[in-house]
Amino acid sequence: MPPKSLGRTVSGHVEPGIIEWIQPREPRGGWTDLDTFEPEPIQPCYSVGRPIHENDCMKAVAASAMPVGDEDRVMLSNTIEIPARCVVRIVRFVRFVEEVV
Repeated sequence: MPPKSLGRTVSGHVEPGIIEWIQPREPRGGWTDLDTFEPEPIQPCYSVGRPIHENDCMKAVAASAMPVGDEDRVMLSNTIEIPARCVVRIVRFVRFVEEVV
């Protein structure tokens, strides 16, 4: 059972999943003439991980999480914060558990 810390901050056990979201274009350097400005198409992005925090403003996921010492201390790796308004959809993975006979 994963520690409570892993799982709104997200509590309980939450299955990892894929978040499809729209990533803003990187800022252009320097000045751009308005008459020649051409907007770029939107860039879909897919992030895979375990949800670690969510609210009305953002969703945060971590690719890896590791309990350290007691169950209340958790180290995260490769975290990303995604603006909630950029999220297109969230697909949760389904957990399959094998029975040991």
